[in-house]
Amino acid sequence: MMSMFLTALIAETRMAEISMQYSETTVDSGMSAIWLVLAAAILVGLVFAGYRVYRTHTQSLNCPKSLFVELCRAHRVNRAGTKMLQSIATASALEQPASLFLGESLFDAAVTQAKETLRFKPEQIAQLSMIRRRFFEA
Repeated sequence: MMSMFLTALIAETRMAEISMQYSETTVDSGMSAIWLVLAAAILVGLVFAGYRVYRTHTQSLNCPKSLFVELCRAHRVNRAGTKMLQSIATASALEQPASLFLGESLFDAAVTQAKETLRFKPEQIAQLSMIRRRFFEA
């Protein structure tokens, strides 16, 4: 009986020592859950941003303005020139701004019509003549 009591007492002490050592060496896993949620949120954000870029790109492919901008880029017209051509197309009531690129007569007619409502500075007139040369004298 005494040996049984002594064995139970020794076994209890050993279990208590083990549990104390175990509780001192445990690592709190609460931060890893936060990192997992943060990583998942970043991944969802990146997927959403990629989808938005894809949708915007595919929607703008068949747009009249994107055709106009692409033609300006192909003819190496800078941003100010592109803006000026866009305002000329708007002032001359062109349905498709890219029609400025179709021929000299259309370009000249649009510029003449736009001069009635827009005022061009001398540097803008010089830029228009340079753009006209790039379009039609190649």
